Amino acid sequence: MKRVTSYPPLLCIVTILALLNACAGQPGPETEQPPQALRIGVSRPLLVTDAKSYSYPATLRAVRQTDLSFRVTGTLEQIIAHPGDMVSKGDLLMQLDKRDYQSAVAALQAELEGAIARADKASADFTRAEQLYAKEIISRADYDMQKSAAHSAAATVEHIQARLRQSTDQLHDTSLRAPYQGTITARLTENHQMVRAGQVVMRMHDIATLEAVCHVAENHIANLLLDKGAKASLSLQALPGKTFEATLEEWSTAADPKSGTYQLTFRLPAPEHAILLPGMSAELTLKNTQPAENVLALPLSALTADDDGSATVWVYDPSTRQARQQSVTTSRMHDQQFIIVTSGVEKNQLVVTKGASFILEGMELEAEEL
Repeated sequence: MKRVTSYPPLLCIVTILALLNACAGQPGPETEQPPQALRIGVSRPLLVTDAKSYSYPATLRAVRQTDLSFRVTGTLEQIIAHPGDMVSKGDLLMQLDKRDYQSAVAALQAELEGAIARADKASADFTRAEQLYAKEIISRADYDMQKSAAHSAAATVEHIQARLRQSTDQLHDTSLRAPYQGTITARLTENHQMVRAGQVVMRMHDIATLEAVCHVAENHIANLLLDKGAKASLSLQALPGKTFEATLEEWSTAADPKSGTYQLTFRLPAPEHAILLPGMSAELTLKNTQPAENVLALPLSALTADDDGSATVWVYDPSTRQARQQSVTTSRMHDQQFIIVTSGVEKNQLVVTKGASFILEGMELEAEEL
């Protein structure tokens, strides 16, 4: 006979509980959860007053810059001013050897004294001749001879006086003096050298007032309102973050034959707390353009692109809690953070400005107006 094995009741209960626990631990069908709505930020287009502005590269230069030279020839005897020196009007800069010119002045002064003495005698002789001719003591020929001698002597005096003035001027021109207050920028000769009349020996400029010169293309010049005193903003790479105000001084009305551009010249006083020097590169932003107009602007974060790469925005509809992609036409930047939109949106529409790049058609959105 086979032995029948019997299990204790407690063991059966434990086995059944283990089987139940194993079944409870097996994964069942997942419960589907509804997707969470995407959080976005929306805002209405900003109404801004916009005026076109144009920027051009410019170069700074001194309002007054001068090549200095002597008007006479001579040997350079003394150099008083040097590059970098600040000078006032009339200050002595260089001196030529003036001995030859002093001698010429002295000789003409002596010659003039003799000529004056002869002219005085000739004048006195003519006075007596007039009296004698009136009494018919001398002939008409003698009278005319005395008259001619007096006039000739007087003319000689005037001639020598003119030569003396010229020689005095030449003596004065042996000294090179500053024509205005400014700064010496270069010296082009050495002491004790022979200097020719008209030879450039020194350069100077006045940087109390500076000029900024730019060239405007012909397709822009028609959009500018060119009035003397019109304002422009000047910035320099050498001084980042700083801008200076310049005023329009003059402009050309004929295009440069080579570049086809028109030259505009602006002026600005030298700033107190910054160093601007001739030759520096700058950028002029011209604001004197056509009258301003009210336009719509959007933050740059609102712009997306469609499959063709065209500019679009997402317009949010609060009633459906969804957004639709809409093509827009943009113009130019405004205040470095916005872009002007000329068509595609209305001023009361809600445009997605935060999270626009994550939106898909038909997606449920949770919007917060910024």
